[in-house]
Amino acid sequence: MWKMWFCIVILLLIAGVFAEVERELHTFCITRYKVLSPKWNGEKSGKIIFLSDLHNHEYGLHNKKLIDKIKMENPELILIGGDILVGKEDISYESATKFVEAICRLHRCIMQMEIMNNV
Repeated sequence: MWKMWFCIVILLLIAGVFAEVERELHTFCITRYKVLSPKWNGEKSGKIIFLSDLHNHEYGLHNKKLIDKIKMENPELILIGGDILVGKEDISYESATKFVEAICRLHRCIMQMEIMNNV
């Protein structure tokens, strides 16, 4: 009897891991912060989007879900922090470059460039 319960628990754990992987690959996280500074004297407000760690992943066809969400937020600036693409010889980065081109046509972008040397 205990073997059956052990197997059920193991199967539930495996199903939970697969569910988390599926969620992680199909959702993106939005975190909002309010930044206050005495230098702004309460006169400055705006919206900045910080993107990072997409690793060539697409949210919808050609990143449509992510681009639509960025359009909805209507930021003044988009900061691209890194790891938007996977820099390996056998992996295409075309989807990542098309995504960056698309959002930079919509809004002002500042991007951290990662340059890899084959040494």
